[in-house]
Amino acid sequence: MITNLLGGFSSLALVLASIGLHGVIAYSVGQRTHEIGICLAIGAQTQPRAGSDCREGLKLAMIGVALGLITSLLVTRVFRDRLRHEDIYHAAPPGHVEQGELKLEDPVATICRHRSGCRYNGKLITLLHLATHTSGLPRIR
Repeated sequence: MITNLLGGFSSLALVLASIGLHGVIAYSVGQRTHEIGICLAIGAQTQPRAGSDCREGLKLAMIGVALGLITSLLVTRVFRDRLRHEDIYHAAPPGHVEQGELKLEDPVATICRHRSGCRYNGKLITLLHLATHTSGLPRIR
């Protein structure tokens, strides 16, 4: 569901970007209508003029792609740094139970940063409950 939602938003962003690029190129050509008319009146060919307009549009598109990539990399880095500090819990390395540092009867609060998420219906949830799916937590779909 999330994949479909993100796909829909990205498609909408692509359509809006295309419409915006079309508008910028149309405005640019509209500003030069007088110049284009004079060039055509003195016998200039339309082929080089169309190529010039296409190159200008391509240049604008490349600038937009470059700025979009830079912005996405910066935003991704900011969110990654923020989310790294907001993990719900640290997953205990598998060797901790074998080494005796953690017991299956230990409450989840021993590895949980947010203590409020370690109880369900007033009952303390242990690692054994999570490992055997008997904590009583509702199934996440």
